[in-house]
Amino acid sequence: MRLDADILDASACVMLAEAAAQNVLSHEGAEMTERLLLNVLQALPEPVLVATLEQTICFANDSARATLVPSTRDDIVGSPLSSLVTSGSETFSDWLKKPLCSTSFVSEQFDFATCQGSKSFWIDACSIRDDMRAYLLIRLRAPDAQQSAVQSLAVRVDMLQQEIAMRRAAEARLQESLIELERAKKQLEQLATVDSLTGIPNRRSIDETLRREWSKAMRNGEPLAAIMVDIDHFKDYNDAYGHQAGDLCLKQVANAIRASLRRSTDFVGRYGGEEFLVLLENSDWEKAAKMAEKICEAVRELRIPHSASATAKVVTVSAGVNVTIPKPQSSIEKFIGDADAALYQAKRKGRKQFVLHQRAVKARLQRRKVRS
Repeated sequence: MRLDADILDASACVMLAEAAAQNVLSHEGAEMTERLLLNVLQALPEPVLVATLEQTICFANDSARATLVPSTRDDIVGSPLSSLVTSGSETFSDWLKKPLCSTSFVSEQFDFATCQGSKSFWIDACSIRDDMRAYLLIRLRAPDAQQSAVQSLAVRVDMLQQEIAMRRAAEARLQESLIELERAKKQLEQLATVDSLTGIPNRRSIDETLRREWSKAMRNGEPLAAIMVDIDHFKDYNDAYGHQAGDLCLKQVANAIRASLRRSTDFVGRYGGEEFLVLLENSDWEKAAKMAEKICEAVRELRIPHSASATAKVVTVSAGVNVTIPKPQSSIEKFIGDADAALYQAKRKGRKQFVLHQRAVKARLQRRKVRS
């Protein structure tokens, strides 16, 4: 019976030898056990020797005979183990005492005489026993094989470390990309909702904020105020001073309106052209009127010359104010439309003033004007 050499090594040989020595198999199977062990030893691809405690070789498998027998000799069985060592035979003999004191393999490297001359081998040795006595089981391994295994393992470890480093670098780049993407998204959102000229929210942002504030006011049952602001005689200003000056005027007016707002929830956006919309949450008519007056005064205090104005010598604004508590049956369009109608009344009455929407105005506030 032959066993597959690829799945056997000297350890398997030791296990089978110890099983036989400890009478694991029946007495009737002793002869079969001996043949099985011989076949196992012969099947091993590496040189294997069995020696007595006196270090005399009593068995050598085919691999050992082919490797260690010089051409001038027929066999190594019966020879002392030390005769195979090309240098340090005394050291080798002393070292062979170590396996007798160990239950596992002991390894060391020595130079052996082979058919190709002296060659270095790793020696694995352990003690085995039968019913009568102990023996030495010895396996020879080429150092190149061990070195190759170590090198192969080292290469694999290095490759794994490189792969880990590459993955970590890729994860870091991915994280940076995600951060950059988030930054770009915020910039894009800002560009999509901010007026490029004045730097305040644009019409798209106004619509979104208006829907949000309308729903919030309806949910809480609170008043919402809208102030529509328009620069007086702005077309005449552009004709007189040029469009660059007109753009600068728009920026200054936008900043003045924004600076007039009191709370973080107060909102102003460029509604279109020279018109601006201010939204004030939870503000009644009186609070909205005070804010409209403050805005008109803030723009006038800029003292921007306007020689083409029929209303004043400086840039002024007119404003229309509307306040409502949103109801399910009311509409945002009418809410803003009423503020725009009030703005139209302010312009018709001479500009540089604000007007409250007529249907909700109190008598004492109906004709209130900004101080000239």
